[in-house]
Amino acid sequence: MKRSPMEYIDGAIEKVIVVFSALGAGLMVLLTLVVFGEIVSRYFLGLPITFSSELTSVIFPWIVFLMVVEVTKRNDHIAITLFSDMTPPVARRILSILTQCIMLFFSLCLTYSSYELCVASRHITLPVLSFMTKVYQYAAITVSFSLVSVVLLLRVIRDIRGVGSPHQASLPTGRESFQ
Repeated sequence: MKRSPMEYIDGAIEKVIVVFSALGAGLMVLLTLVVFGEIVSRYFLGLPITFSSELTSVIFPWIVFLMVVEVTKRNDHIAITLFSDMTPPVARRILSILTQCIMLFFSLCLTYSSYELCVASRHITLPVLSFMTKVYQYAAITVSFSLVSVVLLLRVIRDIRGVGSPHQASLPTGRESFQ
């Protein structure tokens, strides 16, 4: 059976999410080791590790923003659905598509703004880790929200076409009874 382009893109995104999750887990281990090492070094040996704070400020955004892609893909974000749950199925479907479009707009804005921030800060080095620039911190947002934008765009297309994705509860079509 021939796969659609959206299925290929979904498969590629799933592979990227697996890589991002592994990177996030690895970075979490590294962050834990850096912070633990700093605590042991400072309080037990009396020798502070000067680069630990800067390294933490680079690692932490990557952990957070790498996981944003998975949360978006799995639709695991926090949502307040009181209003939409009280609407009829057709209105709920329209509200869901509208919500996804608003999320896509903000995701694209974040992608563009973070790219501009990376370009503007490409010559600003970190004080202690002078071989690194601020781009290492800000690029996490650009990378993450670029992929989040793709995920949201695919979801909007699916929702408009009425085709569910493997990781999202299908939207009401209007044929279901309101409960």
